[in-house]
Amino acid sequence: MAYEANYNNFTDNYLSYNGQYGISASSTSSNLYFNNSFVQNSVGNAYDSSTINIQWDNGSLGNSWDDYVGSDPDDNGVGQPVYTNIAGGAGNQDDYPIYWDAPVISVVSPVNNTYFNATAPTFTISVDEGVNDSLWYMLQSDANEYNFTSPSFQINQTAWDNAVLIDSTVTITLYVNDSRGYTNTTDSIVVKDPDAPAIAINEPAENNTYNFNAPQYNITILEGFLNNSWYTLGYNQTKHFISANSTGTINQTEWDSFPDGNITIHFYANDSAGNLGYNNVTVIKNTTAPNIEILSPSSNANVEVTAPSYSLNITAININATWYRIWDGTAWTTNYSCSNSTGTINQTIWTSVWTPLSHEDVIAIQFFVNDSVGREANATVQVKKYAPPSTNGNGDTPPADIPDIVVIIIIVGALGAVIGVIVVFVKSGSGKEVERIDKITDEL
Repeated sequence: MAYEANYNNFTDNYLSYNGQYGISASSTSSNLYFNNSFVQNSVGNAYDSSTINIQWDNGSLGNSWDDYVGSDPDDNGVGQPVYTNIAGGAGNQDDYPIYWDAPVISVVSPVNNTYFNATAPTFTISVDEGVNDSLWYMLQSDANEYNFTSPSFQINQTAWDNAVLIDSTVTITLYVNDSRGYTNTTDSIVVKDPDAPAIAINEPAENNTYNFNAPQYNITILEGFLNNSWYTLGYNQTKHFISANSTGTINQTEWDSFPDGNITIHFYANDSAGNLGYNNVTVIKNTTAPNIEILSPSSNANVEVTAPSYSLNITAININATWYRIWDGTAWTTNYSCSNSTGTINQTIWTSVWTPLSHEDVIAIQFFVNDSVGREANATVQVKKYAPPSTNGNGDTPPADIPDIVVIIIIVGALGAVIGVIVVFVKSGSGKEVERIDKITDEL
């Protein structure tokens, strides 16, 4: 075609499926070729061996070439770069090849496999080529289209909440089209992890007591995308990083810096999506041994058959138990618990100790206290049995039973003088009399 043809304009032609070239410009001059379509020609689309004023565009519009490789970044229907695949050796080219492609969209952020929590992610996109007419996105297994206009936007929260996960991932397809309806897409794959790590504290137990040695810990963390785990002690903010599902010892130096009392151990774990898990346990630090002081009964106090009361002053961080025992003159009794710092000695055991002893025999009462780490203190007080014997004017010891009835009989002689006195003591309910006769011989 166009062999030895001069001064011609070739335009609006569809040149396809030719056995040789779509156009062969040989031995021609001053010809203009523009707005033609070249499609699937066997040898090539064009042949040009002429060197005299052969043009393959009109200065603003060239031809459509099916083997053109380029793009239309400004969406004006003219491709960039120029088309140079014209055989024949003339070196001519089409400076304005007709080319229209879809815009190119890319995701600036987030990168693929970024982790997100329950809050829908924010995207930033770029239209790298072409001029967009519309922008929208879709989530996997969601038939809805969500339009956006700004290059930075947040995924619809409801759509994110309802997103169907495939191996914990969500595929978000972003779309762009131009004014001719040419559409392009790109996929973004992100990981959805809406749940915070769950921390189980296996050791130490709540309110466990420890002394100088820092406690052991054992934790279990349930999280598929764990990032970091750590603990802090009490009010300190120093993070001590630990591994998940680990066993270890609380930092001894920091433990030493705390005074006795309650100390809370705070355990934390975060995941790749930024979710933060938390749990805590409070333990008791007790490095001070307990102390016990007996306020009453006082030392060497007289005690009778009624069991005495007691009052104690106990100093201890965490009391485990208090108890007492009594020395009966030959051995200690068994231990008797006393839950309070004030109370009364058990009457049964007191009677069993007190009764066999003599007046002013010593009775020892020993009180004990221990704390939850096993340290023990004790204090002892000695008291005396008080049961003095009674005597009459003759130095005789009267019966232990005090009489309830006294009968006095006065004996009067013939002349009216008192010649004797009989005193009879009768104990109520005893069934017997105890008689003493004092005769008065003096004349009264």
